[in-house]
Amino acid sequence: MAKILVADNDRVVLFTLAESLRKFGFDVIETRDGLHAMHLCRTEAPDLVLLDVHLPGLDGLRIARRLRENMTIPFLFFSADNDEVHIEEARKIGAFGYMTKPINLVSIIDVIQKALSCSQETSKLHRAIVQASEIPNPTVALLAG
Repeated sequence: MAKILVADNDRVVLFTLAESLRKFGFDVIETRDGLHAMHLCRTEAPDLVLLDVHLPGLDGLRIARRLRENMTIPFLFFSADNDEVHIEEARKIGAFGYMTKPINLVSIIDVIQKALSCSQETSKLHRAIVQASEIPNPTVALLAG
């Protein structure tokens, strides 16, 4: 099953969400710190990252920007903050979603499954583009020969 990194500074929320995701069959990595979340993204290569906006060390929005710039790991936000500025920023960065706490488990599972499916399709498309770019152009070969 998919590997999901959950980053939240609230111990209770982190434990509850991580355990619920495990019951649905996901492999879950947990952290309460933004810098550690970034480290885990590099070392554990999760399939999806669930980010709280407010994390110590490095906030969720900054982590998302780095993921978008340097990696292809999809992410979504969950926060007690229903701030329109944060929601708009998350959308601009490319988040799959922004959910407010308390989290409805059925809703987040649905969003996670859609995000993972979309990410898999994007990866397939990217691999096809890379493979197509490696095919030699016969016209160029004829002219060069």
